[in-house]
Amino acid sequence: MMDYMKKILEWLPRKYLVLIAIGMSLTALDGIIIPSFISGLIDVSSTQKVEDLVKISIVGILSYSLIRLGLFIWEDSQQRMIKQLTLTLKEKIITAFFYGKFNQQEVESIVLSELKLLEEQGIKSIMGFFYCLVFALVTLLYVSAIDLKLAALFITLSFLPILVPKLFAKSIRKHSKRWAEVNQLSILQQQEYLKSKPIIKNFFVEKIFLNKLMGTLNQTEEAYFQMNHVRFTSKLLANLLSGLSSFVPLAIGVYLVIIGETKLATVIAIYLASDRIVSPLLNAIDYYQRFNSVIPVIERVESIQSLNVIILKVNLVLVPYFRLSYNSVMFKLKK
Repeated sequence: MMDYMKKILEWLPRKYLVLIAIGMSLTALDGIIIPSFISGLIDVSSTQKVEDLVKISIVGILSYSLIRLGLFIWEDSQQRMIKQLTLTLKEKIITAFFYGKFNQQEVESIVLSELKLLEEQGIKSIMGFFYCLVFALVTLLYVSAIDLKLAALFITLSFLPILVPKLFAKSIRKHSKRWAEVNQLSILQQQEYLKSKPIIKNFFVEKIFLNKLMGTLNQTEEAYFQMNHVRFTSKLLANLLSGLSSFVPLAIGVYLVIIGETKLATVIAIYLASDRIVSPLLNAIDYYQRFNSVIPVIERVESIQSLNVIILKVNLVLVPYFRLSYNSVMFKLKK
């Protein structure tokens, strides 16, 4: 799995990866700023000082603006990177088609549909996966600094959803490979039927071929549905474990407030922050599953673009034309 992620990262332009990392880092501060702001408001409600409320509000607004700026840098740089990579891959694949021995339908399937899948569930999934890990790590450090014992309880239970991906990774890969194969067959069949339209009409067999085509299209859609169905099942199980890891420690935290061992503001801050540990981990699981679904596409693209395509360049040699002149010409005529 990580080998395929590494392969994708090798394809990506480095300058955009730096900007994306900066944007992600700024956006990840959301796990600290929002819980701190809510906790500060709870404390202000106890002290009832207006100047403290003004200070907290100004800091909160400026911090939130910084988060939004980071998100813009991330998304804008990511889209520019995807644009450049997609054009590069299409150029390599089309070049390989012209100079190599590749099936036309296979190349069309990759260029017209599978590269889009690679973009949405491959590249964006990698970016989202690493962002969620960074987000969770930043928030983890924050809650540990507030109350280590209570944070340890939240964090321990929040790792339960991580057990889910291993259970479904193999099944998702199997269904995604099935979808890729059926999709390629569907495109091939559609092209053949469209080219054969005059012959089909002449023999009045439109209904027969239409039924065959719809059968293939139905298989394609069913394969795509099954691939996502397994992914959604995995997500459901992860969400159930997430609920368990959120509500149980919250109830324990309120109990500690009742017996006087901690403050309500601390419990609320850790609760809000822990959700920013659990949710990113759940999203990371979802991104992980999405990426599994494009591994067959990555293998197909890699198999084409890794071949050494030899392009023969014809060097035209221009031979200069010299005008010849003669001062005297002698002709001898034989009788």
